[in-house]
Amino acid sequence: MTWKYTVKQLFRTPGKLLLFFLLLVLSAALLVSGFNLWANTGETLSQMSQAYTTRGTVRQLADTTELVSYTNALGSFTFEQPIYTKEMKLEELSSLPYLVPPENRPVLYTKGIREKNGNEILTYPNTLQYAVIKFRVQEDFNNLSGETTGQPGERTASGCDQATLSSLSVLQEDGSFAEVSLPGCQVLIPQSSDPYSYDFKASEEYVAYAYLDARATPMATLRHYSYSTATTPASTEYSGLEELYYPYSDHFLTTEEGKLLLAYARNSALFSRNAFPTVPTNDNMLLDPFFKKWITMKYGRTITAEEYASGAKVCMVPEYLASDPSDSDTSPSGYNNYMSVGDQLTLSFYGAVYSLPPVDASYDPKQSLNAPLFPKEEMEPFATETYEIVGVYRQQVPSDTDDTAMFGYLQVIIPEKSIEGGVSNIVAGGPFVPQNVSFLLENGSADSFLLEFDKLGYDNLQVEVDDMGYAEVARGVETVMLVARILFFSGLAGVLCVLVFFVFLQVARRERETAVQISLGSGKRRAAASLLLAVMLVAIPGSAGGALLGHAVSGRLSEQVYDTASQSAYSREYSDLYASENQEQVTLKTEAQPGNTLAAAVGIVACALLLTGFFAARNFRKEPLALLSKGGDRT
Repeated sequence: MTWKYTVKQLFRTPGKLLLFFLLLVLSAALLVSGFNLWANTGETLSQMSQAYTTRGTVRQLADTTELVSYTNALGSFTFEQPIYTKEMKLEELSSLPYLVPPENRPVLYTKGIREKNGNEILTYPNTLQYAVIKFRVQEDFNNLSGETTGQPGERTASGCDQATLSSLSVLQEDGSFAEVSLPGCQVLIPQSSDPYSYDFKASEEYVAYAYLDARATPMATLRHYSYSTATTPASTEYSGLEELYYPYSDHFLTTEEGKLLLAYARNSALFSRNAFPTVPTNDNMLLDPFFKKWITMKYGRTITAEEYASGAKVCMVPEYLASDPSDSDTSPSGYNNYMSVGDQLTLSFYGAVYSLPPVDASYDPKQSLNAPLFPKEEMEPFATETYEIVGVYRQQVPSDTDDTAMFGYLQVIIPEKSIEGGVSNIVAGGPFVPQNVSFLLENGSADSFLLEFDKLGYDNLQVEVDDMGYAEVARGVETVMLVARILFFSGLAGVLCVLVFFVFLQVARRERETAVQISLGSGKRRAAASLLLAVMLVAIPGSAGGALLGHAVSGRLSEQVYDTASQSAYSREYSDLYASENQEQVTLKTEAQPGNTLAAAVGIVACALLLTGFFAARNFRKEPLALLSKGGDRT
């Protein structure tokens, strides 16, 4: 009959009982909804830390500009040429907080051997290339006045004078000239050439540095030969030959001009069909194709953070370079290289170029490395390393993108630290550009980073940070987290207050009644059961009702808070330096999890049990006779 007596005692004051029940339901609902929101936001933030990357780029602004004018058949043109007089070093930015410090990536002119068969890695020969040519015109052709009028009927639409060649040959690395069969080939002299005057005799041969186009209408456009002298990644000077062309003689290659052109021919031959660009880096996400998720791994995997940090001898190669054999000029791929994951490649690095984005020194499926920038000496490798291919990647650039010339594509990618002794033999330097200079930040630190950068006072450096939209999403998630904590701790405080007060009334204040039951022979166990039953008749339904209510409102509440916070998130002082073009699609998880709801409800009941046990034990420690001797009824 214990339960009947307990129920009767419990309903002696129904108004008070209903009040406690409703308070417990509301407090439990707050606690459960807060607990669900907290769990969901914590999981979402964990996902965001994996899905989002915050990357910054650095651009060096020109110190001054110079007006450059030129004239061709289309008219006269003037443009501003940027001039960089101050040499910037990455060390000047070392005091800022980074996840991965900034790097200035060069393009490395590379040749390679595939260890499995000992064959050179091949690329298709260029249809467009620079070369040292020896030529003869069919008829005398001159413009002795230097006027940009040209000869009637022999002016191209691009503003070049032209004449038909009777012979054409290309300088080889051994110093010989190999005849080239290009019927109808035209020699072009740009009107922008300085000096512009020329005098070609059909009876004589001439040597020049030219841009060969061997396509439908073969052309050889004469250029002033220049070579680079670079000492640092930021500094390059260019020197070259004064004349646009030279009369050929048997002793020409022994002259200073001939030696320069022969060195160029040997360097050009070195990279004509078996060279490719390599990019050393410290993290995949520093490279634009990876950051923008244009890259997918066709085979294998990407280079890991641990491999980058340790300088492991591993590499990733583009699918075009690793493709199956194909001799068809119409095939979209095929370099006869048979590369696969696990193969060993011996790569020889000849020179580093900092002045061009990787894309400008790259190749397409029908081109090998086109490298017009060479030093005046014959190039030798500054390092040779053996790498294991860990991945073959494929790049797909969206058709609607307007930044395909960013960080380059179709390069072999290696850890920067894998080159023993570091990068040397700088062929060409250049200012900091976003294509080559980038860094990584901790997610959520972009605003504070930009403030710290502003304190450095560099008016010739521009930093842009792209967080993939992390700040916008995080603002909403963090607001939900704040609401979740308020709800949780408010609910927890409410549950504890209600339970402590209710248990105190049902257990501690009934110590005289408990003493009577024990004196009449009920025993402590039955008395404890009566007290526990009284508490559980309210705690279990109250926690269950509150849990169901909290579970029901959690999802709707988190969605409303998240949407409101996200819509008002984007207001930044540095909006011109802050981007989120590569928007990720991670959003807040709003569904309440039954497991979390059940855990919270069980926790409330467990708390009630503990409080009941505590106060009951306190009652049982007192002597029944001493309690009975006290006057008054405390029930």
